Amino acid sequence: MLNGEVSIRAKVILSELVGGERMVYCTLNGSKCSVRVPLNYTYDKEIELKISIKDIYFFNSENGENVFYNKREN
Repeated sequence: MLNGEVSIRAKVILSELVGGERMVYCTLNGSKCSVRVPLNYTYDKEIELKISIKDIYFFNSENGENVFYNKREN
């Protein structure tokens, strides 16, 4: 099991307001990703992402199925 936090930079394609948050759509090493951030989160053409390994979800781009499911502890 992987533990810890990863820091990566992604290129911003688009962002949109969604209620009290902002969705930022990015490319990361040629793959698309989306990130939900607070309204006051600042970024430019790139965004720095600090991600807890336990909070990453992977989906198959062809069928949308979850590739790896990490059940969160309550």
